[in-house]
Amino acid sequence: MRIITSIALALAAAAVDAAKVKGPPTINQSKALDDTPPPEPVVCEDDQSTLVITVVTDNYPYETGWILKKSDGPRDWSTVAKRKDFLSSFTEYSDTFCLDSGATYRWSIFDDYFDGLCFQGVCGSYTVNLDGLDIGSGARFGELETVIATGGDCVDGMGDFLFVEERNTRFACSDIEDYLETSPEKAERGCLVEGLAGGEVLDYCPGTCGAYGYGRRGRCCDPCVDTESPTGYPTITPTSFSSTLFPTLFPTFQPTTGAKSPTSQPTTTTGTKSPTFLPTTVTTYEPTSSTTDFPTYPPTGDAMSGPTTRTPTRRPTTTRPRPTRQADDD
Repeated sequence: MRIITSIALALAAAAVDAAKVKGPPTINQSKALDDTPPPEPVVCEDDQSTLVITVVTDNYPYETGWILKKSDGPRDWSTVAKRKDFLSSFTEYSDTFCLDSGATYRWSIFDDYFDGLCFQGVCGSYTVNLDGLDIGSGARFGELETVIATGGDCVDGMGDFLFVEERNTRFACSDIEDYLETSPEKAERGCLVEGLAGGEVLDYCPGTCGAYGYGRRGRCCDPCVDTESPTGYPTITPTSFSSTLFPTLFPTFQPTTGAKSPTSQPTTTTGTKSPTFLPTTVTTYEPTSSTTDFPTYPPTGDAMSGPTTRTPTRRPTTTRPRPTRQADDD
């Protein structure tokens, strides 16, 4: 009886403990892996920006990962950091990085199961904070979501970038600045154009677009134009531009790089490539057009009765004149 009673009490205690863990999930604020001491605080230089990435995992943390890249060119991005070691469910993880002034970065979060940070209505979340301002956040992103950030105190990115609708059209922030100086009323059209790598022009050129009232969630602009949309980040106004936007928006960007520029091919139509089209430039190819049969032969000696070849100037050694031989016989 004592043994049975002890077993019954143990089962009852286990049932009470199990009941305590039921209910909505709670978030572990450890900001690090289990049993791992927190990292040393990151302090950035005065001309750098501080980027803080915070991820709260869902019930399947191992499905989530992210990668941070730096732009080295329109289609060239080098990896700065990446993470896919989330082990605990409903746990907050935080990482801090210093972004160089004028450099553009792309942060992408992905989920292997294509359901973002949610499962059956229970979600985690992510937040991207730049210099104290949240420039990106979400949870229901499916497979992938991207945030673009340019480092520095509201300075423009120094590189060239690409549009979505015209993937081969390169532009720089200086082009946007020049365009808006002459057409400030078109700031919305210029600053909300979507970049091929994600984000919009205002993410690549926060200094220029901020001066005209357009900034990612209020960054670099005061006052700011309300650019939020029900669809959320990163496509604020995905259907507001027609397919003919780009040919008329920045028609004079980098004119010397396009094949249609009149100065891009100044030396491709020389006369030496098509000699038969200009017979006056190749008189030695047609000796029969002259008043004499063979104007290029030596003037001494008797005239020859006929040519030995059709193109005597191409093989001059085969046309030795016979009068010279007759003079030697005499």
